[in-house]
Amino acid sequence: MLPVSGLTLQVREATGADELVVLESAGPPVATVLTLAGRLATGPAGEVPAWAELPATEVGAIALTLRQAWLGDTIRTDTQCASPDCGERMDIAFTIPAYLAHYRPRRYRGVRTGQDGWFTLSGTPVSFRLPTIGDMRAAATAPDPELWLREHCVRPAAISAAVGRRVSRAMAALAPSLTGSITAHCPVCGASQPLEFDPVTYALAELRDAASGLYEEVHLLAATFRWTERDILALPRSRRARYAELIHIERAVS
Repeated sequence: MLPVSGLTLQVREATGADELVVLESAGPPVATVLTLAGRLATGPAGEVPAWAELPATEVGAIALTLRQAWLGDTIRTDTQCASPDCGERMDIAFTIPAYLAHYRPRRYRGVRTGQDGWFTLSGTPVSFRLPTIGDMRAAATAPDPELWLREHCVRPAAISAAVGRRVSRAMAALAPSLTGSITAHCPVCGASQPLEFDPVTYALAELRDAASGLYEEVHLLAATFRWTERDILALPRSRRARYAELIHIERAVS
């Protein structure tokens, strides 16, 4: 479930054609995640989500949901202790549901829910709404993205710096960014080390690694069965991998 909107995504198994989106995309990571989500994910009743209307911070949750469907709940990685007297390898593991729960939205004092997704800030004439994915895309093409967002997401747009900080804090509480720190603890010296975690770039890196055998498997199946690339890429990734595994087993015993 996406933490801000509450939308539950149903993710089908990826095919080779979907994996090519991950392997060959030259665009920004956020665009790749949204392209992949548009191919693989639907709402709980099979409907196509209105991606552009979702809060912008949901992109990180979408990336983690896709990664969860492909590779499971648990993220495992490692780093090296930064202490100059140690340098020990540190294993890091956490679950995607726990990470999303840690960054769940919170109430913000002095904010009232209005109509059509707008909030009001008590003691001021200011109202605001959470920037959407569509807003972020539009702002990215504007000469001044920050000004564009303020003009479209805050009323009135001209506010004092102090009120602007209150609005920013309220938005961060209502729709927390999933890019944050995780803390690793060295098992040898006991030192704690904060690590920056960006779910979009990390999820895409893992998906690319998981799809790295695609070209070899396509070549293997095409050479063995004389299937076309198009037909092979249409196979679910688990079935394609099983065919490739059987070919390797057969060659090993022959």
